[in-house]
Amino acid sequence: MTERAYNDMQSPMAARFTQSVTELNHERQWGLDLAQQMHYAAALAAVHPNGCPEVILGRVVVAYHLDHKLVQALADHNHHAHLSAWLSWMPQVLAVLRHAGLGWSNDAASDLDDLAQVASLELARSLANYRYESRFSSWAFQVIVRSVRNELRTHQAKKRSGQMVYIEGSGAFEVPLADDAHPESITAVRLLISLANTTLAKQPDKRLAGIFRLWALEDRRVVEIGAKVGLSPARVRVLLAQIVDLLRNDVKIRAWLVDEELRAPDS
Repeated sequence: MTERAYNDMQSPMAARFTQSVTELNHERQWGLDLAQQMHYAAALAAVHPNGCPEVILGRVVVAYHLDHKLVQALADHNHHAHLSAWLSWMPQVLAVLRHAGLGWSNDAASDLDDLAQVASLELARSLANYRYESRFSSWAFQVIVRSVRNELRTHQAKKRSGQMVYIEGSGAFEVPLADDAHPESITAVRLLISLANTTLAKQPDKRLAGIFRLWALEDRRVVEIGAKVGLSPARVRVLLAQIVDLLRNDVKIRAWLVDEELRAPDS
């Protein structure tokens, strides 16, 4: 089938995607042959049966090119890479929860694992709704954070206040750290971490900055942190709660979080 014959039989939406795929394939030197370009256009037309705004058409094509293999592997139980895809994503789910300020609890290790399972299940359920309107990592971040916040709200409604602690309204952490297409977001997280370190370094208890680094950045469990700093796990949990309160109530951090949420694009 010639390209012209293929285009003639396409829907208007598929024809628009064909044009965008062809242009981007040439501009970015993806090296797609005609059959692959046709496959891209047909797949995206199926994902967007009701149309796609012209302003994001190119973004959708780029996201599909970069992420469709991963998405297909995650979504298809029979895919040869299904298991490996999910195994590779689990550490990223944990990283998202850490950097979103979620899972800060009196039993950080077990609670974080439980929340990661909640997030992974919701991510699996939501895959059918992914439309490539942003990079998969960006979209998945929003799904993960939203599902865990909902879980924590439900948890808190059933428990006494204080048993589950997390940074409320920390949307500024909602950036895909593994997504090199968003360097400004990575810079934002680094800045916030720098602010947190500066705040903790000013505290009389000089252990706080080190505990924060071990827990939030090195992903150490409470028992490991205690062994490194010479404290019992119970004492480490108390200091973690103190760290959260300090960061949550710090004027500069709160102002920065508000500013970031105002500038963040809608999901």
